[in-house]
Amino acid sequence: METKRIAEVIGNINNSYLLPAIQREFVWSTKDIVDLFDSLLRDYPIGALLQWNLSAEDAKSQPKYKFVTDYVEESSYPPSLTSPTHRNPPFESDDPLPSPVKLVLDGQQRLTALNIGLKGSFYERKHGRPRDKTNSWVRKRLYLNLFSDPTTVDSELGNKFEFSFRAKHSKNERAYWYPVYNILSLPDNDDLYDERERITTEIGQIMDEAEIGDERNSLILNAQRNFEELHRAIHKDEKLHFFTEDENDITRVRDVFIRINQGGVTPNRSEILLSLMTSTWQQDDPPINARDKVHSLVDELNALIDGGNAPFNTKHVQKSLLSINRSEIQYRFDNYTLELLRDLKQIWMDERFGRTMDQLANLLNSFYPTVNYILSPALYTPIAYYLYHYDNPSFDHTSIEGRNRRRKIIYYICSARLNGFTRQSSNQIADLVRDVIDNQTGEEFPLKEISDEVQSSVASSLKC
Repeated sequence: METKRIAEVIGNINNSYLLPAIQREFVWSTKDIVDLFDSLLRDYPIGALLQWNLSAEDAKSQPKYKFVTDYVEESSYPPSLTSPTHRNPPFESDDPLPSPVKLVLDGQQRLTALNIGLKGSFYERKHGRPRDKTNSWVRKRLYLNLFSDPTTVDSELGNKFEFSFRAKHSKNERAYWYPVYNILSLPDNDDLYDERERITTEIGQIMDEAEIGDERNSLILNAQRNFEELHRAIHKDEKLHFFTEDENDITRVRDVFIRINQGGVTPNRSEILLSLMTSTWQQDDPPINARDKVHSLVDELNALIDGGNAPFNTKHVQKSLLSINRSEIQYRFDNYTLELLRDLKQIWMDERFGRTMDQLANLLNSFYPTVNYILSPALYTPIAYYLYHYDNPSFDHTSIEGRNRRRKIIYYICSARLNGFTRQSSNQIADLVRDVIDNQTGEEFPLKEISDEVQSSVASSLKC
């Protein structure tokens, strides 16, 4: 096991430290980041990390991604926000790779949180403001209140050190918000002492102007201690503990990754399936980067929805693929054989699948805003299967058949939502609907037959 200083690792993020394609996306909130930095200053262990060491030559053939630095909390945001990203950008560089390249298999959330806190920022949408407006978003960076009293515990967060994401630096006699990102530029003791003296002088001036005498010295001493603790945690202590995987075997690495992520209760199962798709779809011609392609499709589908909302996500694409393949749409790791993953690739490559997803998005948008907030893949998946099964039937307003299909589908979606199909047995119901569509003669959406089957099989109803 290797131990590293945080400043050393963060200084090499997106250079020698990168992410493999099987990794999931960053999902932490600002509270998670704040809690991590509080743990660092309290000298708590923050867990071991796992890296996959590859030579520069071997790393060339592996899809690689960067850590997020400036993070925007939602996937739908205006293109005018050019600096932040919601997803990990692909690593694309003509520069020679270092050797070894360290691909992080476990610890991405923690390293990204450190990277955002020390080098980047967090873009948040103002409450109730539209996603597609630039002025709805505010860039915040991490600050530490140097007046924090580590002998007390914040009653709300349970933290001893007061970290906060803020839009700008502020200081007064009650709080001195120090920008955490400044600490990276102070690697040696001379820099540390100069900055500490600057802070001490500035706090003294604030106290004198506020005519605070009794607490003046104690506040200054507390600020100096907190500042030095932050510097120590980032530059001095070896806080990061890395285990290393050295074998150049993607199958072994994939299995290690799954075992790690199955151990907890928080893994995003759709992202793990996407990781498996990515590693498998690269192996056979034509190589396809599933992660990039699926995310691009999700973005394209959401761009078809009015109002800047983003009802589609990775799950909708994956469960549509699973349903069209006549596989169980419930996420089950035991089902994800090499054969299944290759079958999903074949469906993806079929032009009919792309047409199906586009027609689904346009159909749902035409129902806007009725179904725009019905996010469950269990409701959308049977519709996608119907569209694919009949190769995108017409929904033309000018034809009786088109109007009837539209009416039945909107009735199905709304009734299924009102009757709780998005909760218990939702995946089972979606499989039942698929079976009914298979047994249907003609291109009509079999609303009555679906209702009868759901009633007899799961004792539920489509009646409003």
